[in-house]
Amino acid sequence: MIKQTLNDFLRRDDPVSRLVAAFFESCDLLTAPEGRYELSGGAYVSVQQYMTCRNDRFEAHRRFIDIQLLASGAERILTAPLDSGVAQAPYNEEKDVAFYRCSGNISAADLAAEDLVILFPEDLHAPSNCISEPAAVRKLLFKIPVSVWHGDHAI
Repeated sequence: MIKQTLNDFLRRDDPVSRLVAAFFESCDLLTAPEGRYELSGGAYVSVQQYMTCRNDRFEAHRRFIDIQLLASGAERILTAPLDSGVAQAPYNEEKDVAFYRCSGNISAADLAAEDLVILFPEDLHAPSNCISEPAAVRKLLFKIPVSVWHGDHAI
């Protein structure tokens, strides 16, 4: 898991940061309508708005890397190594998700507006947690194919 600000991420000069920057050329962080937007290379972004809560349901993905960018509000994302979780159901290939229970080796990443986390297949994560009280958040969830991240697939 990597945590950084959006500005720091956009300063990188790599295909993934350029893909994210290209999205912001046509859509505004705070006003893009909710929904799914297709990007190049099999990547996409989902614009979401919801209330944070207490969430201890961890998830992991195999085909996609998550870049979870908070546009507004505050949210805590719990993370843990993949090998510290116990699978609760078989991996869903279609949705690229498996859910886990995790009781140890848990870290927390607190996000404010324009903070992001990058979550890899080896990172269990439980998003949508409130920091102290439930709060309204706006999030952009970029799903980047692992092959694009590693440069195996051009975008």
